[in-house]
Amino acid sequence: MSTQRDSAIGEARSWAGRLIMAPGVMLYLGPGATAAKHQHHALQLVWSPEKPISLETATGTVQTHAALIPANREHSLSATGQRLLVLLVERHGALGRALHQVASATDALDLADRLKSVAFPEPSLSCDALMRWSETLVAALGHADKRQALSPPIRLAIEYVEQQLPKTPSLAQAAQSASISPTRLTHRFTSEVGIPFRRFVLWSRLKRAAQGAATSNLTEAAHAAGFSDSAHLSRTFRSMFGLAPSLVLPRMEFASLSSARDSKPSH
Repeated sequence: MSTQRDSAIGEARSWAGRLIMAPGVMLYLGPGATAAKHQHHALQLVWSPEKPISLETATGTVQTHAALIPANREHSLSATGQRLLVLLVERHGALGRALHQVASATDALDLADRLKSVAFPEPSLSCDALMRWSETLVAALGHADKRQALSPPIRLAIEYVEQQLPKTPSLAQAAQSASISPTRLTHRFTSEVGIPFRRFVLWSRLKRAAQGAATSNLTEAAHAAGFSDSAHLSRTFRSMFGLAPSLVLPRMEFASLSSARDSKPSH
């Protein structure tokens, strides 16, 4: 018991940097640590300018200063005792589509050479300034093809999910909101968003819980996002991020920028 407690305390101290959330984007900037095996809907850019990061995926272990991990790829990382930046970007947003193209077209697990001309950000920058820097970073890596923007039905389905939480969004109701059949929505949603509808609902609950944890305890945040209890939230968070939510969510900061999200559809 003591060993587990000491380990948790050490982990919390290590992940002691800034955690900033904006629509479609999450940024960690500070001292690195370790994260157990996990996978999530976001593309993940990790960058350590001084010391290499150890990344483990199904294909093996890579030592690199900068890497882009595709969405939904299981991985773990170790970056203890060094400056670290972790940028999480939802695949279906404008920034996410740009990074997805980079991940699909290059050896994304080693991007160190492509970041040599980019200055590592100062931790003292404001939330909005760091989000603007993130957009600049993504633009330096690649540009999304506007033809791959989300179709109006999928935008409407996503809007329905956001409006329905913390209740349980229904695929049938989402399809009705998007004016297409449930079968058609199932195929198009996975193709355009990158994950199945039900998995996206779970991802959306996590984002809602992260927002709630800034002003309430984890139990209240879990209920407000539609989780049965804080244990359910904790299990889901660990599976997607490799960390306990109590280590990071209470310190979440929020930026006002929204350019990472596609514009809302007209009705």
